[in-house]
Amino acid sequence: LSFDKGSALSSFRTNTAQATEIAADRLPPGHFGQLIIKDTKGKSLLLSNRKINVRVKVKGRIARTEVEQVFYNHTSRQTEGTFTFRLPHGASITRLAMQINGKLVEGELVERTRARAIYNSIVRRMKDPALLEWQGGNRFRTQIFPIPARGTKRIILGYDTVLHGPPGYVDYNYLLPNKKQPITGHFSLTIDAHGNPKAKVMPYDATIKRSKQTLTIQYKAKHFRPRGHLSVRFQYKRARGLMLAGTVDKKKFGLVEIPVQIKGHTSTYKHRMLLLDTSAGMKTKGLQKAVDIAQVLLEGLPKDARFGVWMGDLTARAFRPRAVKKGVMFTSKSLAEALDVMRAQRPRGATHLERLFLAAIRSAQANTELFYIGDGHATVGQMDPGKLITQVKQAIGTRHIRISAIAIGPNPDLGFLRKLSRATGGRLHRLHIGQSPKAAVAALTKQLNVPQLTDIKYTVKGMKNIVRADDNNVSSGDTLLLAGELTAPAVEVNISGKIDREAAYTFKQVYEPQTDKDKEIVPAFWARFTLDRMQKKTDRKSRQKIVKLSKVYGVMSRYTSFLVLENEQAYKKHNIARRKKKANKRVFHAKKPAANKGTLSKKEAKQAIRRWMGRPGEADAEAPQGNDSARRDGFRQQDEGGRARTGSGGMRFKAKRRTRRRYRREIAPAPTTATPPSPGSGADVPRVKRVAAAPAKRRAPKMLIPHARTFKIRIKSKPAGAKVYMGRRLMGRTPLVLTLRKGQRVKLRIVKTCYKTRTLRLTVTRPRTLTLSLSKDKSNRRCRRGASLDIRSDKKACGKKKDLHKKRRRVSSKNNRLRAAYKAVKAAPMNWQRREQLYRLLMNTKRHKQALSVLRDWRRYAPEDIQLIARESKLLRTLGMFAEAKRVLSEIVEFSPQDYGNRIQYATHLEKQGNVSGACQELTQAVRLNPARRNTFKQMMSLYRRRKHSEFKQVIRRCITKGVSQLPVERDISVVMFWDDPSADIDLHIYEPDGSHVSYRKRESRQGGTLYYDITNGFGPEIYVLGTAKKGAYTFKVVYYRGAPQKLTGKVIIMRNAGSPKETREVHKFVLYKKYGKKPQHIKTFTLK
Repeated sequence: LSFDKGSALSSFRTNTAQATEIAADRLPPGHFGQLIIKDTKGKSLLLSNRKINVRVKVKGRIARTEVEQVFYNHTSRQTEGTFTFRLPHGASITRLAMQINGKLVEGELVERTRARAIYNSIVRRMKDPALLEWQGGNRFRTQIFPIPARGTKRIILGYDTVLHGPPGYVDYNYLLPNKKQPITGHFSLTIDAHGNPKAKVMPYDATIKRSKQTLTIQYKAKHFRPRGHLSVRFQYKRARGLMLAGTVDKKKFGLVEIPVQIKGHTSTYKHRMLLLDTSAGMKTKGLQKAVDIAQVLLEGLPKDARFGVWMGDLTARAFRPRAVKKGVMFTSKSLAEALDVMRAQRPRGATHLERLFLAAIRSAQANTELFYIGDGHATVGQMDPGKLITQVKQAIGTRHIRISAIAIGPNPDLGFLRKLSRATGGRLHRLHIGQSPKAAVAALTKQLNVPQLTDIKYTVKGMKNIVRADDNNVSSGDTLLLAGELTAPAVEVNISGKIDREAAYTFKQVYEPQTDKDKEIVPAFWARFTLDRMQKKTDRKSRQKIVKLSKVYGVMSRYTSFLVLENEQAYKKHNIARRKKKANKRVFHAKKPAANKGTLSKKEAKQAIRRWMGRPGEADAEAPQGNDSARRDGFRQQDEGGRARTGSGGMRFKAKRRTRRRYRREIAPAPTTATPPSPGSGADVPRVKRVAAAPAKRRAPKMLIPHARTFKIRIKSKPAGAKVYMGRRLMGRTPLVLTLRKGQRVKLRIVKTCYKTRTLRLTVTRPRTLTLSLSKDKSNRRCRRGASLDIRSDKKACGKKKDLHKKRRRVSSKNNRLRAAYKAVKAAPMNWQRREQLYRLLMNTKRHKQALSVLRDWRRYAPEDIQLIARESKLLRTLGMFAEAKRVLSEIVEFSPQDYGNRIQYATHLEKQGNVSGACQELTQAVRLNPARRNTFKQMMSLYRRRKHSEFKQVIRRCITKGVSQLPVERDISVVMFWDDPSADIDLHIYEPDGSHVSYRKRESRQGGTLYYDITNGFGPEIYVLGTAKKGAYTFKVVYYRGAPQKLTGKVIIMRNAGSPKETREVHKFVLYKKYGKKPQHIKTFTLK
């Protein structure tokens, strides 16, 4: 959306009537959703937000958030859309609702593969489903159909979070973009905090109201312009803790908040090691702040201490690499040298956190504290926060090392940095706007001096099935969260542990539950904590338990999806059990019919009369839009002539007649002769209402017109560099290749300064090569002086004698033209055309260093421009700076690491530079970002096809297999097949226990097994995936369908529990002979028990 300071209202109205073109895989910039549709040309368009309402309930350290959004479809067609949502780290989705025909329909949790099959079957029948699926990390995607033409779509999504904060405080953060343009027409946020705590809202002016037990915070704005995240800090006064209770299915659950108070100070670490993020995402100001914070941290060291400094972006570099293992002795000289090295760094490249952390930990000695200073966003390498933290903990082992972090930037990854610091015993501090480095280090040091409770053990009498919110250490002043099923009216909690892994600690307290009005919140959090532990297991029984628990308590897991159907009948048809409905007073539901159908109440009679008479009024607003009986009553009140009755003004309401015709079309049965497409056919079904119509007349078949034959005409000139014109159109400079149609007549003009113009007329009959010798124009005085450089003045310079007496424009020399170009750019620095002219002028004159400085200055205004990044990298390679060129090229994915298109472009550039392994690694990341894009595997196989006989053959095959493992959902069975000849077509056949046969003819089975990719011309891969496998025997066979070679060899890789730590692989080689025809060859049969 754009925003004009002069006319905000008119600008907003203009933008709500249009959709913004956007990358389909880009996440929204805040904790709200974005609805993306495809236009007629296939481009992704972002629909505008009419309204965003956020409602939050905070109860101690738990919070439930519901985001209601209304989108407007500006197009004139009904379409399908993709609703993407960015959740806070660690949040779990508990609600999805969508407005259908004026009614708010709640979604239900269904096993993931079954939900996908139901959704696809319903979309073919043009109904109203919505499907919410997990895409890995904090990314969720919902497919919605239909979105009405020039209409609105209302969606509600709810999620639960566990709140964190410094000791004694609890912070609630709602992520909003730090931009100056409006993101919505109307924005409102309401927070109800239980217990009436103290609160501070930043940076928005919100109203705060207090009651006996509740604190209410409200913020409303029209044409909302965000100024960054909305943050609320709560302060509770609970010395002994709190216990909340709730009930689901006659089971009572409790959630206990236990405050941890430890006296004394924590043990200190003697040595320090700094990890400085120098990636391009930090930018110059952020890197300067990081260096200032590093200086304050180093100045606080004692004289006999040792320190180290690591700087990381795409690569990890150490200060004094030879002394990094033992550490550099802290002196004033070594401090000055380290600061000079850090200040000499420039923000370049992508962020490879895996490489930075592992290099620093391996070089650190015992009793060392690591301080990470950066934004915490990993853009290359290991991007999964959980897996990266696991690698860090394994590298630390039993050594006395902890990691603390100072978050810098407008949007740091606080979720990852908080988990990392707590997992290693460190602390996290975020640098606020206007906060000095000394104040930030002082606040972090104060937290570090607070002791921690480690090695925690607990027992709770009166509670069973107890789970903790997390397994991290707890600082003094924080709270410990325990949840479980209550078996007694009160519980006794016993806590034991160690203070900083040394002194013993015990705690004992009795709690009585406080029943909450929202009885489902506490059971939902218990289910969420339980699911977090169960999802680490990948066996089939654990998955079944996860699906059952997710359905009962309404908490989404990685094996379930939210499914919204059209009405209650649709849920009954697909045997989906309904949970308790959400109450929503603002949506008008259909009323129950009266006991006596022949009589109406007084109010119903008035409404019926107003509908029949077509008189707009109160009844129109209150009548339900989805009530079909009301429509039929209105249609019966038409006279025999087909005209609608008129009101008091004698006005005919033609809209009623249109409504009648539309209603009849909707209820018209589909023709019995039409057969639905098979699931494996892959045919696209138009998503419009089916109307029974007369059979169309048969038309004569159209004659196929062959494509016109073309020839290539190569034009050379002596000297080269002459311009070639076809009519008035400039085709390029010689040497030049033109592709022309057979029989085409063309007239070409070859123009070069100080040479006579040549004119050619030819008819294209065959490929030709024309070599022309240009003769000098001796009559031109300017050419004899050798001062002409302006090609556009050829006519004036070489014209008739009378043109020589006219006033000519002075043509400057090369240096004068450069000076003029520099002045033009300085006068208008945002004029991209002038910068382009200056850059090309420098490149034509081979002034590469000056061109590099100009390009870097240009990138200060457009750091995310992929074309400029590629230019700078290519220029650095020309200058021989290959390491710097790699760092700069990686910035393609630095500013938008979750963008699928940028990741593909980065892989393409790496391939052009010969970095095949790096290109394939980025393609595996692209699979993780968007598993629905099957062309990613096709691009991997194109790498294999071009590098078949090189040493990269096995690397690319392993990369493709890893790409299958990167699909975001763990699968019981995954199969990948390759073969050695691209001209052959090999088919994979899978036989499942229930009798399903999955092949190229039927790509999807009843239990969700899918032939993900079928290759007919290439080396493969053909991929089969099955999420949750049933018990029984699975058989895999291959068939030589067609091809030229008489003998073929290939491999079938069978993966069990793909995408999990327990993943296993089996490689089976096969040989096929053409003489045996299409006879299937058995590969493997195994039985799941």
